[in-house]
Amino acid sequence: MEKLNNPVYFWNLGVSSLEQCLMADDGGMVFKSIETYKKPPYIDPLIYVFEYINNSEGNGVFILGDIHPFVGKNYLQLSWKILTRVKNLYHHLKPTEKRIILLGQNIQLHESLLRLIRCCEVPLPSIEQIQDHLESYLLYL
Repeated sequence: MEKLNNPVYFWNLGVSSLEQCLMADDGGMVFKSIETYKKPPYIDPLIYVFEYINNSEGNGVFILGDIHPFVGKNYLQLSWKILTRVKNLYHHLKPTEKRIILLGQNIQLHESLLRLIRCCEVPLPSIEQIQDHLESYLLYL
């Protein structure tokens, strides 16, 4: 259960920086940029975040969003360099308290990653669930 107390970080190509996810006083979430994350302009952003995670001090859960085109089979952006880095990172991080969560849409991992990475499919909420959530939210406005 210790892992649940580790800091959580978020990254995607659109943000292109690493941000710590923190709970706000109102129960919402806020994102705080990590000052030590300074990607040089000539380095691939995905490779850099992998290196940063591997070399960073301390523990944490790193959520990497929308990288399915780089690790999924049958994508044009599939890169052997990225696949190799993911596999190496898996082995480097396994004995540590660092974990990576890969988020993406309809991910079908490349075969070389299937034995290393656990997949979990989370369905979108139903119309009824969305309506219930909105109704409960609107009661407090």
